[in-house]
Amino acid sequence: MAELKFDEDLQWQKQNAYWDEAESMPILVRLVMKMGVGRRAAYYVLFGILVICSFATFEIIRQTFFPSNTSEPTYIEDIPPEILKTLPDDLLKSLPSRNATKK
Repeated sequence: MAELKFDEDLQWQKQNAYWDEAESMPILVRLVMKMGVGRRAAYYVLFGILVICSFATFEIIRQTFFPSNTSEPTYIEDIPPEILKTLPDDLLKSLPSRNATKK
């Protein structure tokens, strides 16, 4: 007798092939694909997240180690009197005053 292949066997092979392919995909890709996007779109979504996180990390490191010096100067009138008494004279002379005459 000749071997007969039933449709059930072919369907079983297709299901096994689908699950083997799904298990070989990374977990994050499968998670994004559950949101209703295709495999290729899932990789693009994850790549976009990677780019955003990399930029945020770069900005945090840049601002932590290289802060900008655009802050307002501390005027001598803004310092409370109890702290003003503890400061040395040379530091007091280096602080700008709001009451200084402008030329």
